[in-house]
Amino acid sequence: MPPEEILDAEVVAELPQLPTVWLQDFYTIRQKVLAIGGKYYIDDAAGRPLAFCHQKAFKFKEDVRIFESEAMATEFLSVQQLQWLDAFAQFRVTDSLSGQLLGYINRQWMTSNVQSEYLLLDGYERPFARIIEDSLGMGLARRLSGGILPSTYVIELQGRPVAKLTQDFKLIGDTWTLDARGDPDRVLDRRLMVAGALLMDIVEQHEKRSGMAGPGRSHHRHHRRHRH
Repeated sequence: MPPEEILDAEVVAELPQLPTVWLQDFYTIRQKVLAIGGKYYIDDAAGRPLAFCHQKAFKFKEDVRIFESEAMATEFLSVQQLQWLDAFAQFRVTDSLSGQLLGYINRQWMTSNVQSEYLLLDGYERPFARIIEDSLGMGLARRLSGGILPSTYVIELQGRPVAKLTQDFKLIGDTWTLDARGDPDRVLDRRLMVAGALLMDIVEQHEKRSGMAGPGRSHHRHHRRHRH
């Protein structure tokens, strides 16, 4: 990717006229129930709608888009899987309005078998942040419970916790709160943060539905479907 198409963190912080959705410190992410493919409402701290997320259904590779509203007339963000296998996939995050590459999200397959972890990389594929399950012990307990226990993730920027992603207990449909008040200067780009939160839920839900023993296994389902 040519350097001029890559948006460094310092430049991101100075960009004018970002949509309101990317200027928040607190989000509620609600999954739309009984929808084909992953669909999510993104609200602010007061419950006002900010954006709508749509995961394209029946795709071999994940293709997730964030729009201004459920009408899907204006696209804000694109998250696209680059490899066929889920376990080793890298996801490219692009600002749809400017065409700028914001960075990548990599799922850490080996550690995610017991404690889910996602790395956030800049446009040059250098890791600078991560989304990680709150503890190894709780990660094991959630897997042993069959995913009944709600999840909590910590978002770290260069090793420093700056946000928390907390799942509300729901029998149907996931609801998450993303509290980024630990990063009041918004050093960590909210576009990457929200994209990582949504992608994490989509990938983890795939694995629950797959019936496999642990995270990182759902790629077998995609691979078999591709071969036929």
